[in-house]
Amino acid sequence: MRRGLTRPFLQQISFIWLVDVPADFFGGDFKDFFNAVAKEGAICMGLLRPKMTMGAPKSFVHTAPPAAVKVVGGDQAYILGPPTCSFITSHTH
Repeated sequence: MRRGLTRPFLQQISFIWLVDVPADFFGGDFKDFFNAVAKEGAICMGLLRPKMTMGAPKSFVHTAPPAAVKVVGGDQAYILGPPTCSFITSHTH
């Protein structure tokens, strides 16, 4: 343990999660999903897009997408946040 740090400072409270984007956000702007996640005390770092999204032959990670990017069915999101975030469910990766 580093000098001057006590145990509470070493506890990790946020983790990276891969979550399914709820269907309520399909067809909407990424910014709306991002803001909803932020209200839960977490950050959406990017989307795992399904194959054929934007013409891509394979699935891909879209890191920090622009606000106006449309969320599509099958999108998953990389979220940095605490386990208490409502977007993190029992079947989250």
